Amino acid sequence: MNANFSKAILLALIPLTLLTACGIGQPSSQSPAQSECTYRSGVSHLRDVENRGLPVANKQEISGSAMTDLKRQYGADIVSAVSFTNDHGTKMYIIVTKSTAGANAVRERFAKANWSVKADPSRRLVFAAERSLASGWFEKYQKAIFRG
Repeated sequence: MNANFSKAILLALIPLTLLTACGIGQPSSQSPAQSECTYRSGVSHLRDVENRGLPVANKQEISGSAMTDLKRQYGADIVSAVSFTNDHGTKMYIIVTKSTAGANAVRERFAKANWSVKADPSRRLVFAAERSLASGWFEKYQKAIFRG
């Protein structure tokens, strides 16, 4: 009887030991709110536009002093941006921000500047185009960017 009891205790302790060794049930040093998610860059989203066959010209990844100017004008929360035009010279931006609040702020500033703008704050993504872009074309670019 004593041998059976010892075996039962041993069998109960083995899975517990394995779980402890794997770190399951132990407090984490990093909460989900602190963990970092990776987001696609503006250039990556522009590739989706090109892959759909939409006109893209004069593409330029924004960096350096141009990024400083863009942040000053539209929001300091910008982490990645690309500008481009269509075949008629209409200027457009694809912008990725640090936070959802940043995406909302950038969207609001472009809207106040009378740009056509679409944002998905949960993805920290903003697409803005000059008003001269026809609404049908704006929707085509928007679908390529946000469904990419």
